[in-house]
Amino acid sequence: MNEAAYSSETDARLATADYVECVVIGAGVIGLAIARELALAGREVLVLERHAAIGTETSSRNSEVVHAGLHYPEGSLKARSCVRGRELLYAYCLRQGVPYRRCGKLIVATNENQLADLERIAAVAAKNGVTDLVRLDRTDARALEPELECVAALFSPSTGIVDSHALMLALLGEAEQHGASLALKSPVERIRVVADGLHLVCGDEAATQLRARWIINAAGLGAVALANRTQGLPAEFVPTAFLAKGSYFTLSGRAPFSRLVYPVPEPGGLGVHLTLDLGGQARFGPDVEWLDSIDCEVEPARAAGFEAAIHKYWPGIAGRQLSPAYSGMRPKIVGPGAPARPEADPVGRSTASWDGNTRPIRASAQVVRRITRLDRVRVTNSRSRRDRRVDPVRCRDPCDLGTKHVAGGPAVDDVLNDTDVVRRCSPCQLDLGAAVHQYGTQRLGRRGGRTRGHRAKDRART
Repeated sequence: MNEAAYSSETDARLATADYVECVVIGAGVIGLAIARELALAGREVLVLERHAAIGTETSSRNSEVVHAGLHYPEGSLKARSCVRGRELLYAYCLRQGVPYRRCGKLIVATNENQLADLERIAAVAAKNGVTDLVRLDRTDARALEPELECVAALFSPSTGIVDSHALMLALLGEAEQHGASLALKSPVERIRVVADGLHLVCGDEAATQLRARWIINAAGLGAVALANRTQGLPAEFVPTAFLAKGSYFTLSGRAPFSRLVYPVPEPGGLGVHLTLDLGGQARFGPDVEWLDSIDCEVEPARAAGFEAAIHKYWPGIAGRQLSPAYSGMRPKIVGPGAPARPEADPVGRSTASWDGNTRPIRASAQVVRRITRLDRVRVTNSRSRRDRRVDPVRCRDPCDLGTKHVAGGPAVDDVLNDTDVVRRCSPCQLDLGAAVHQYGTQRLGRRGGRTRGHRAKDRART
């Protein structure tokens, strides 16, 4: 349909179109998070999704990694969003019962030439406010992961993994509880800017037409194409779309590592790294393959290239079988080899008081043992602690959620270490063991008459 015919048709039907205050296009993790926030603010929200289920594209075809914010340019919106957002995400998962694990990540240099890359990553991370990076030499790294081969590494304890599907369901559930609606199989064909808002036409069987005050284009792989179909949106605000395909392979049998393992980054991605799912299965990927159109097939022949890349940091790959798993398309607005576009940052610079002088810690044997010990703790279910009421305890150092945390609340994890329950600050991972000794005789609330000591012993037996 040409523009003249479209304008004539919409002018005739605009008066009868249903009105919705906010329309979110795309029910991936970004669209659902936006819909939740709008609904919590009291807005009328409708989410339109072109597929038959939520999160079937980029949101479900990725590594499910919660990144710490190591690689983004200093002061950029991505850097600030990642560093702050990871703690908000961990707190949200704890509060909503979304499965996650703060397992940590090793970034490895497999030869002397890559040591400078580690230094660059460490410097960028420090400038971005990532204060918990730990430098490891080969001996220290292998103390954490005996099958790892490297000359040095950086350990990021704030990196983790999350169940992306459970996260999206939690976001959708909260949005719907506050009045939002979801319409599946509702592709948006075109949008037009009108005098009192926006008018959109859906590509469903009824060719539904809607008027909206606000439209949020969170269409992922289709976002640029939809922007191009928006009459009244200046062309200079529409970027060019590029597609970077990433394939994944799974490893049969036992996973060789208990943490994520990343090589130094490569152009277009973070290299063929090892990630874990919450069930403990290892998978490798993604690689980078620039395409002109969407293609989610995994070519088995790519396994040979994967094995060569993996062998650099895990020689034990020899003799193990890699099986094609899945692939994902990463929507980008810069092509291969092109410099990053300047950011449009409407929220301004961060006003955080961090002075930028923090540097990664040089690991000692004591630090390595501490990291190893913390990896064995087990986070208790947050829902079982919601009824606890105790005095606040104070971190020895500030973190993103402030200096005061309430034990048993969403900002503090009770973790099982050997046979005792200790408190650990979720945002900064500061060990609040001293607070346990200070309040050691204090009851953490009664559930059937059982105190903290009784529950700790029960957990130790299991």
